[in-house]
Amino acid sequence: MPRCVSRGSRKRRGVTRLGLVSALGADSKSSVFYNRVKGDAEQAIAALGFESMVIARPSMLLGDRTALGQPARHRRAHRLGTVSAPSGG
Repeated sequence: MPRCVSRGSRKRRGVTRLGLVSALGADSKSSVFYNRVKGDAEQAIAALGFESMVIARPSMLLGDRTALGQPARHRRAHRLGTVSAPSGG
């Protein structure tokens, strides 16, 4: 676990709230590895006892992640996401 999330570290810094981006289908009992790992992570973070915690479970995240060091997505998946994303109207 990262030091910044450990109980002692966050108490010293006065951290009382946490936001976690997980995944749709997160479940520690899932037979799907990805969903199981996300579910395990949610449980481990919840056990830390933050006063307030929000878990977001988006179905798909779109956008340019190259600045985060993540590889670019396949071009077809990007087009599909662009077409199916709701408009801001």
